Amino acid sequence: MPLIAGIDIGNATTEVALASDDPQARAFVASGIVATTGMKGTRDNIAGTLAALEQALAKTPWSMSDVSRIYLNEAAPVIGDVAMETITETIITESTMIGHNPQTPGGVGVGVGTTIALGRLATLPAAQYAEGWIVLIDDAVDFLDAVWWLNEALDRGSTWWRRSSKRTTACW
Repeated sequence: MPLIAGIDIGNATTEVALASDDPQARAFVASGIVATTGMKGTRDNIAGTLAALEQALAKTPWSMSDVSRIYLNEAAPVIGDVAMETITETIITESTMIGHNPQTPGGVGVGVGTTIALGRLATLPAAQYAEGWIVLIDDAVDFLDAVWWLNEALDRGSTWWRRSSKRTTACW
């Protein structure tokens, strides 16, 4: 069966997602994740890319010859924790600059929950906060207003926030 490979070369990890290349029945097949090799956006990334692809394929009955198409993200080199590419409509916060623990990349425990609009989160009873939410914030909402609403929601649910392993994650 022909496969499509989507490859994302990140600062810390390189991920591969395999899908069937059947336009009538496209479906996820397997994934692989390895530490990024070399500086992002350089030829040194090839070894890590191949390793992630081989890892994903090892979970299937198929081989490299079954991969009909590969989609690769734009892997701009990163120097000083900021990508060397044009930044448009992006707010760089301290967490973006500092980053997160690369041993727990998205999809393996970060940002787990149910999506909810910011306005709806603000009206939830505190008892529902413990369900774990990924807050979606429209680009029309001012950054400081969003921070205020999120902090207010956290204040109302502070009894679970300190005890629960669940977290609320905001996405712009």
